[in-house]
Amino acid sequence: MAKKRKNKNLNKYNKGLRTIREEKDFNEVHCLPNEKYDVKMRKSWKKQIKKYGFADTEVYSLDYTAAVWFYEHIKMLLDIGGKLVNYDWDHGWTEEEKECLISLGYSPEFYKTDREVFELILCLLESYDSATCELDEKGESIYYLTKAFKLIAVFLPRMWW
Repeated sequence: MAKKRKNKNLNKYNKGLRTIREEKDFNEVHCLPNEKYDVKMRKSWKKQIKKYGFADTEVYSLDYTAAVWFYEHIKMLLDIGGKLVNYDWDHGWTEEEKECLISLGYSPEFYKTDREVFELILCLLESYDSATCELDEKGESIYYLTKAFKLIAVFLPRMWW
């Protein structure tokens, strides 16, 4: 059987977002009591991946999973797509895009290009920390994620290459 090659760039685009596994030991966080249980869960996850394409671990914190997915993909869009498409071109915003920026407290005169808006979304996603959401009395962490998703919803048609 051929050896599997590890992709060194696998998490290249996820460097700005902290993961639960980096913060704490994964088994400790999810209270896996012993190795036997861990093996049982891994078998279950493999079945889920075969059936659904992903394991239930991705829906423990769906907000975080979505934030990581968008973060990685927007980083890649700017990195690879930016070589093919000029995201720095000031082409003006639609009324809906202007209203979205203004409603979230951002100036359409300051954020003039797709790249600037995409980088704003990345900044908001980096500011989101699902681990502190429950502890955040002011709701600031979830506020960043909500703003990022509102921008994504409006600017998604511009995310192509």
